[in-house]
This record gives sequence, structure tokens and C-alpha cells, in this order.
Amino acid sequence: MKKIALSSKEKTPKRWGRWILDEGNLSLFTNYDNDKKRYCIPLVLCNNPKSTLDWIASIYEKEWTTNLDIGDLVEALDDLLNLKSAFDRNGNEHENGNIICTKNAVQKRVRLSKIKIINKGG
Repeated sequence: MKKIALSSKEKTPKRWGRWILDEGNLSLFTNYDNDKKRYCIPLVLCNNPKSTLDWIASIYEKEWTTNLDIGDLVEALDDLLNLKSAFDRNGNEHENGNIICTKNAVQKRVRLSKIKIINKGG
């Protein structure tokens, strides 16, 4: 999937489809039901492969979600948390399979993947 680029003025937050990064709260959120409701995933709770997969499965079960939403969510989580580093080639959890999710770790990952994060305040 192609990443959504920021506007030329760089005032738009990083997005993956309908998923938006809230750097201040270190979370991903999406609006649904004609933007009347919001669903938020705190990235600090995605601290190991099992809990991350639980979040993905939970979103999948929502009535408002689409397959595209799930794909965008997985892409966002991988971009921000480097999910592949927590699993070996066979999909098994590494010995130290913890996913590091702190503001600094996410910002470092963003810099490495050349994704620009813009704070809500600009």
C-alpha cells in the first residue's frame, strides 16, 4: 500500500487510510459513523505480539470496520512499532518478543522510515 504523504505545508497528521497517529497521546485513532464516534488504540498497550494481535482482532470484529481498515491498521502498527522485529521467520515470538512502544521509540522508528509526525498543535 502506498503511504499517504503530508500536505506541502506539513500541517496534516500522519495517516494510514482512516487511522491517524496522535503523537501526544501515543495512540492511533479512527473516526466512524460519519465522524460522530472515535475509536482509539493506545500504542503502549501493543507491547507484545499477543496483545497487538488481540487489538487487530478486536477491530476486525467491529461492525464499522472494513478489510481496508484492517490492512491500514496493520501497516500503521508495523510502521510505528516494527512488528517484524518481535517475530521470527516462522511467525513465532522471539525470545525477547516485547514491542518497545515509548514516545522516543515511535519517533525514532518514524525517523528511520522517513515518516513525518506532526503534532495536533502544529
